[in-house]
This record gives sequence, structure tokens and C-alpha cells, in this order.
Amino acid sequence: AFGKEPEEELYDLKADPAEMHNVAGGEKYAAVKKKLREELDAYLEKTADPRATGGEVKFDQYPYTGGKGPYGKKSGEK
Repeated sequence: AFGKEPEEELYDLKADPAEMHNVAGGEKYAAVKKKLREELDAYLEKTADPRATGGEVKFDQYPYTGGKGPYGKKSGEK
């Protein structure tokens, strides 16, 4: 099993190309993280992403290819 992912991840690819050390909580990277968050929020608003606009989020409701979902069940079948 895998552990839960942190809410935010940020990696210094020059110092850590293998992405082993999450620097999202580091003061040194606060300005970079703020800039990236602003860019992401602007893009989500621009594209009317429901996670940003408060609309209905349907990403997990779309049928799977071939009409079958996880565990071999038909899409929408319980």
C-alpha cells in the first residue's frame, strides 16, 4: 500500500532531480510556491474548472472505457 500524499508538493529539481525531498513547507521556497499557486488558480478560473468555480465535480462519475468500471462492474452498477 502507499502512504497518503501531502496536500502540496514542490521539488527543487536542480538540487533534487529524483524528487525525494518535498520542499513545499520550506521558507526558502515560499515565494515560488505562492507564485505557482496564483498561476494555477488563475488557470483554473480561466478554464472554468469546477474545483475553482464551485461547480459540480464530475471527474469520478464518467464511465470507464468499454463500459466497465473497477472490479469488472458495468459503469453505474453497484
